[in-house]
Amino acid sequence: MLDQRSAWESIGSLYALPGVQQACLALQENLGLSVTTLLTLLWAARQDSGALTDRAARHLARRTEHYQETVLRPMRRARRGVKEWDAALGEAGLALRAALLENELEAERMEQQLVLELLGPEQHREPADDPCGDACLTVARYLAGLAATPDNSCLQQLAYVMSAVLEDYDGLHIARVLDRAIDA
Repeated sequence: MLDQRSAWESIGSLYALPGVQQACLALQENLGLSVTTLLTLLWAARQDSGALTDRAARHLARRTEHYQETVLRPMRRARRGVKEWDAALGEAGLALRAALLENELEAERMEQQLVLELLGPEQHREPADDPCGDACLTVARYLAGLAATPDNSCLQQLAYVMSAVLEDYDGLHIARVLDRAIDA
């Protein structure tokens, strides 16, 4: 069973690791992926949950993309928009931005809940094999569901993030397995 509290705390710790935040935000910007979804999928693979099936990954990509489009991106734009008005809004603007950030984080927790619900049923996952292979296959299928084609820079960033999550595997090994999964 995948526990949301444990997953949320874990992805928060992972996001705080050196370089992970920057890599995740670049992947979000360049590929349109959800950082919350990506880190949750990697956390689940580390828990030996198995790779998502093609069908489940496509469904997950559509569902989280719609959630990003209708909920999170508008919240993020509003928070960033208020920042532009810092000088004019003063303390009230800072308070509003803090409240928007708090709500954005809660919305991301809700997105993670959606991801974990989809990961729950065994028919959505293949039997667990190797955490690295399962993670790479799941990420490749998620990216395919988003119709995202990572360039070399994005592949390096993905391998970096994945190596932070999957500490037992080095980045070069992860990059090779990820390349094979994307090409499959």
